[in-house]
Amino acid sequence: MGLFERGTVIVSKFFDFAARLGVFVMMALVVTDIIIRRPLWPIPGLYDYVSLLGAAIISLAIPFSAVQKGHVQVEIFVSKLPSRAQAAIDAIMGILSLVFFVIVSWQTFVLGTEVKRSGEVSMSAHLEFYPFIYLVSVMCALLCVVLIVDVIKSAKKLSR
Repeated sequence: MGLFERGTVIVSKFFDFAARLGVFVMMALVVTDIIIRRPLWPIPGLYDYVSLLGAAIISLAIPFSAVQKGHVQVEIFVSKLPSRAQAAIDAIMGILSLVFFVIVSWQTFVLGTEVKRSGEVSMSAHLEFYPFIYLVSVMCALLCVVLIVDVIKSAKKLSR
């Protein structure tokens, strides 16, 4: 494993840990709200906090899921092919995925900029949306780095 690949894995693991921490925070908020709702009052804006945390958690977990090959793949046909053909298909699919997620990252960043400019906030907690949109954009960019590593590995298999 090269230095670039190792660095990508370490950064992806860090963000995956942040996602796990976010799940804990979300759980703690919901449980606290359930416990204190009757004797005191509900937590104001909890729906907004949980919704935005959910978006952050999902985006933070995407790169490490790609590192672990945790996404759904259909390999029934491809597994029957020779290893060079499998590597070629992996490289082609990696390049197509890379192009798609570069566009997603770019357009999400554009959306974040537009939302920041408009000053849009959540309904009850009045939280700004744009940092969460930028987070999705950055995590898609990190996914692109993971995909580049995968394409390089597939190309090395293909050249053997």
